[in-house]
Amino acid sequence: EFVEEEEEEEQRARARALAALQPQAHVQSQQLQVCLMSATLDSKVLLAYFGNNVPRVAVGGRTFPVTTLHLEDALHITQHTVDSQAEWCLHSLAAQRRASRKQTLSEADRPPPPPSESDFMRRFPRASGTVCRALSALDPDAVNCQLICQLISWYLRCGGLDGARRFVGA
Repeated sequence: EFVEEEEEEEQRARARALAALQPQAHVQSQQLQVCLMSATLDSKVLLAYFGNNVPRVAVGGRTFPVTTLHLEDALHITQHTVDSQAEWCLHSLAAQRRASRKQTLSEADRPPPPPSESDFMRRFPRASGTVCRALSALDPDAVNCQLICQLISWYLRCGGLDGARRFVGA
């Protein structure tokens, strides 16, 4: 029998269950093999768990430069404002429906209330009021498709990677 898990970090729950079952399964069947594949997997953790006699294959690869932009950066770059009717706005009907489903959770399982505009202003003192207002209006449980489109447009207007990196000072 052969079990394969691709992209271990994306399949974390199944991989944890598989790892938890592995020692017992291995005792019952010497035929069970587990293959975990990932570009970012910390193999030392798995080797420590399964023992150093576990075969490991490492394939070298290339790394690419990464520039980290946070949500507040994206909001600033695009000058994005959140449409109060959009499903990713905390004040929209869609967000209210999502929130009502959370009301059925016990008090301990409910997420804390979202930060206010003033909370974001304290957290990000260099951010504009527009950015902090947008941050406070975004529903963390929804994808802001409009912002994604605005970021793609901004990236293309900058002339691609080189232009975007110059713009953000990377």
